[in-house]
Amino acid sequence: MEYVDYVTARIPALRRLAYLLAGDEHRADDLVQQTITTLYVKWRRAVGRRDGHDPGCRVALPVTGSGRSPQSAGP
Repeated sequence: MEYVDYVTARIPALRRLAYLLAGDEHRADDLVQQTITTLYVKWRRAVGRRDGHDPGCRVALPVTGSGRSPQSAGP
């Protein structure tokens, strides 16, 4: 799957999750933009995942929204 196809298909779900995290439509859009930009940079690695792209996106979105790095986003 190509990056553009993936993002086009997943944008609605990512926006819903971002809205739940941010509580504000504009902030949610910012979170989604940051997340899909990060995904673009790491796309080759994401494509190689056995569990698909979604888990990485679902982790990146909350991490982006929290202002923490993925390394500090522990339990």
